Amino acid sequence: MKMDSLYPNLNAAMESHDLSIENLAKIIGRSEKIVRLKLRGVQEWTLTEAVEICRYLQYHDLKKLFLRKLR
Repeated sequence: MKMDSLYPNLNAAMESHDLSIENLAKIIGRSEKIVRLKLRGVQEWTLTEAVEICRYLQYHDLKKLFLRKLR
């Protein structure tokens, strides 16, 4: 699953859980288009979305999961 994303740790966690963008969108109640914009850094994640994703992935370090790479 190759994504154009600024979040390498989130990408890795999604890949290890075989989590698609489509399913991620369902988990946080957003459209795939919005999720793609968030992954590219065009739109910001809300704290609620980040917590929901961490819970789903059973990832305990929110700050690390959403660490952005430099463009």
